[in-house]
Amino acid sequence: MNPQEMNNLFSSALHSAERGDFESAEKKYEQCLRVAQHAAPPLAQSDLAKFVRSTAINLAQVLNKLEKFPEALAQIDLATLNSPTPTGWAIALAAKGEALCRLGRIKDGTQAFAEAVRAQPVIGSLNSADSMTRMKSTHFLEEAQRLIDHVLNSYGDQISPSLRAEAYTINGKIAVRRRDLSLAYQWFSRARREVPGYADAELQMQLLRTSFDGDKRRQ
Repeated sequence: MNPQEMNNLFSSALHSAERGDFESAEKKYEQCLRVAQHAAPPLAQSDLAKFVRSTAINLAQVLNKLEKFPEALAQIDLATLNSPTPTGWAIALAAKGEALCRLGRIKDGTQAFAEAVRAQPVIGSLNSADSMTRMKSTHFLEEAQRLIDHVLNSYGDQISPSLRAEAYTINGKIAVRRRDLSLAYQWFSRARREVPGYADAELQMQLLRTSFDGDKRRQ
């Protein structure tokens, strides 16, 4: 498989994850890693390392959403062996924090979240907060809100529209957890206005509509 075909496969996996089809994304990312094992020139070693670490980090996030936490930790180890950038470290550490916390290793997971924020304050905060919205403890939900508030108050005018859309989407997820569906709708709508077609906001809006329709049928 040539480099273009590898990138196409990676993009296909990413699109599956963005649609919420995590089982398909898992299979495609795993295929990416199998292909990378046999990659040959003209793919430079540095490009191969970047491909592997990006794939492993994304796969870890997907595995967390599938509640395959030990497998997610294994992918994070693979990612960190391939010299991630500070941004890559931040994303990997946030995924590690989620997996560890969901395995009951709260102290280690909390430390990983803190390290993610130190590695890259904006990316680490956003990814950690997003992970925290999936935790059962309301303590993590409060910490997620604190991280998002910090990003928007301290960096809001400096970050890209896509990062602002991500922050708004996470605020929406927090509102969903608090059962404030009206506020969640407002945040998801704001994210979509910030970046039309923003994938996670579109997915969350779809899930919100499904939840709302389900509530109406039960009444």
